[in-house]
Amino acid sequence: MMIRLACAAAALFLSACSPETPTESLPDEAASVVLTVPGLAPYIGVWDGEDGQLRQVFQIANGGAAVDACMLAPNEAGEWRVVSEGRYVAEGDEIRGSFTGEAMGFESLSVIGYPVGGDGGVDWVNTAVTADGEMITYETWAAPGGGLFTYVIERGEGVDRELWFAGQWRFRGDLEVSCD
Repeated sequence: MMIRLACAAAALFLSACSPETPTESLPDEAASVVLTVPGLAPYIGVWDGEDGQLRQVFQIANGGAAVDACMLAPNEAGEWRVVSEGRYVAEGDEIRGSFTGEAMGFESLSVIGYPVGGDGGVDWVNTAVTADGEMITYETWAAPGGGLFTYVIERGEGVDRELWFAGQWRFRGDLEVSCD
């Protein structure tokens, strides 16, 4: 259960690797819409994680006022299915998100993001509600570059935080941006 929760917290932000060459080109939709959710423009598109077991999609919603996101995992037949989905919106300079999951180890996940560095980096506070109660993790996304972005997830408080998960996502400019 902890691994599923970590996958969920990680991603709506986690991993699955692809042999294709990454590209940094954003979908045409991202170039033609003013996105009002701070810091998420570099993430619009499809991303695969390192282990081939997860894929995440960030797509512009409500004319740029929100970003819909979903996490996909392969089913027994190897077909991608949505296992978590939700939406990011801006609240002042923060990014707020709310997600639900299926077989991800959480009932709900709420996130608060703080854009850093002006180049697409984001620091997150993730609160997952599970059958065992609430769990808070801290996540850092490094700004995308070279078709990749990295993440680090920690748990614990203050100086007692410990690394829980870390990895990277690879941009898949060859795939349609859709949670369907």
